[in-house]
Amino acid sequence: MLRFILVVACLFIFLACQKKSELTETERKRSGVLLKFSASNDGADILPSVTYNNPFNESYSISSFRLYIHNISLISSSPVPAVQDHYLLDLVPDSNSGIRLSFPSGNYTGVRFTVGVDSVRNFSGAQTGALDPANGMFWTWNSGYIMAKLEGNSNAAGTPDNKFEYHIGGYRAGQSVGRKIELSFPNGPIDFADDSPYTIHVKANLDKWFNGDWPLQIAEHPVITTPGELAIKVANNYQHMFSVISVTNME
Repeated sequence: MLRFILVVACLFIFLACQKKSELTETERKRSGVLLKFSASNDGADILPSVTYNNPFNESYSISSFRLYIHNISLISSSPVPAVQDHYLLDLVPDSNSGIRLSFPSGNYTGVRFTVGVDSVRNFSGAQTGALDPANGMFWTWNSGYIMAKLEGNSNAAGTPDNKFEYHIGGYRAGQSVGRKIELSFPNGPIDFADDSPYTIHVKANLDKWFNGDWPLQIAEHPVITTPGELAIKVANNYQHMFSVISVTNME
């Protein structure tokens, strides 16, 4: 009986070690990914204090353009685990060095992510890291995060100093401005090889912020800073502003 127990125990240990070895080998077959974001105005890179025109021929300049993303993954024919961490992108001024990630090597057709902060984190109050209130993306008057922020100046804005402010937030039922984004690679599927670094460059076209599903004219709405119908309309616009410009193997 004792011999039988020893044989079973040895077999269990052997299988466990073999499985661990297989997992370790699989885990080594990964590709590094740098997910890089930048802002544009219908093709022209957005720079602070430079004047641009929106689709309604309203001139504007941007002082700040920030947004949260999370739930990042690559698109494949088989499920790919998503990175659940939250990242705060500073696109104007551009202090975004990119998000460094790692995914299993394989054939991919695009990238997906969610704009905003998930409801669990919104219910959790002020936090640390990217979600630290010191980053200026947390409403002290209304518990929850600003998902996307666009600020600047425009002669079309009938406000003091011609400032416009769009602080888009809301996560409760009927007010959610989180948006799932799925983007295809511009030149079709790509094989991400083992241990190879890739850069995925995503552009956010502010023309779509102003004119996606809804015509947002600065003259009519220079300030949107509360959850509700207008914030939802802006979110429906900005879900269309992203596109993958390039995918580059950095080796």
